[in-house]
Amino acid sequence: MLFVWLFKLTAVIPLALFFRPRIRGKKNVPKTPCILAVNHGAAMDPVLINVAFPFKRIYMLTTKKLFNCNRLHQWELKQMGCRPRLSPSGDMETLNEIVRNIKNYELISFFPEGMIKSSVGSFKSGAVMLALTSGLPIVPVYIRTAPFFRGGTAITFGKPMKIGINGLADAKEIEIINQKLRKKIIMLSDKKTGGCV
Repeated sequence: MLFVWLFKLTAVIPLALFFRPRIRGKKNVPKTPCILAVNHGAAMDPVLINVAFPFKRIYMLTTKKLFNCNRLHQWELKQMGCRPRLSPSGDMETLNEIVRNIKNYELISFFPEGMIKSSVGSFKSGAVMLALTSGLPIVPVYIRTAPFFRGGTAITFGKPMKIGINGLADAKEIEIINQKLRKKIIMLSDKKTGGCV
């Protein structure tokens, strides 16, 4: 684990200097394991989560396409906490795998849009389903990604949503929670992004 932290620090320090992230609301992230639901406006978003949490053990669910690269880059992605979905559709198999190994991670990061969007798009239900299955709270996160010469990056963490364990929730209930989560992330995008917390 020490080696992983050293690798992450070596990787994220230059990126932190380039993106100059202003981090707000980090105190909203529980000390215990939780789920981060993050908008996906840029390819660098997974790395920026690591910039915000260089010493945390992160499970970051990503598309399998991200791993269509050489073995060295695949290894680097895994050190950053990226894990490909186990099945193309998503997803109970993947969620079950996360639940089985949940004690090994401090943060579980989802990009509910499933792909890069210039504005907050529609959400898939994986983060909500995991919260219902595991009882972990969801922290909404909004990232505005930009290099330092374009104003820098802003990462804003909202207050956690405690959904509770309710494996019997139907599709309609899950969609209601999903929409509530999406609205919270959109609200974070409207907040001022100056200053660090």
